[in-house]
Amino acid sequence: LIVADGVEVEGAPAGVMSGNTYEKPDELFGPFDWTVTEGNGSIEVLEEDINGTLMNVAKYTPDKPGVSYITATTKDGEYSLNFAVVSEPVLAEKLTLDKKDMEIKVGETDKLVATLSPKPTLEKDEELIWKSFNPSVATVAEDGTITGVSEGYAYIKVSSASDSSVQSYCIVKVNENIKNYKVTFKDYDGTILKEEEIQEGNSAVAPEQ
Repeated sequence: LIVADGVEVEGAPAGVMSGNTYEKPDELFGPFDWTVTEGNGSIEVLEEDINGTLMNVAKYTPDKPGVSYITATTKDGEYSLNFAVVSEPVLAEKLTLDKKDMEIKVGETDKLVATLSPKPTLEKDEELIWKSFNPSVATVAEDGTITGVSEGYAYIKVSSASDSSVQSYCIVKVNENIKNYKVTFKDYDGTILKEEEIQEGNSAVAPEQ
């Protein structure tokens, strides 16, 4: 919110000139003409109560980060004042994962989804850094995809590339990938005697003849 107001100068009260007294010309003290002389954004001119006084103000909304220059000009065009407005990009303050723990099998994959809030203004500030503290158990790709490598536990960390203090974690448990097989026992004439599902490494027991 930008406020412009005409003020008296010590030794030269407003309305006094060359020893003669004049009424203050209203056009010198507002409302003012407001313009964006450099930069990107929009201005809304309105009246607001500032410390009990209704004043002409300009509400400036920047379109993107950077420096903008706004000029307030008196209605007669004789006086003006420039304002420099520095607009900084929005940065994320929090990072959350859709899962705080995950369980997968060796050779399988699953994906973590990270959300930054508030959403950064600039695309470069949305970049994330993923890290596995035990890559021999589980690896993590740049898009958050987890791959089970061997049985055990792995600690996965994700952080904002712009601010490493904005981070989150997930504990991944990787289980041995045991395959199941279906075994069918048949008689000499092809009659099915028994069907059994066994795990890799175990033996099927044939039915008694």
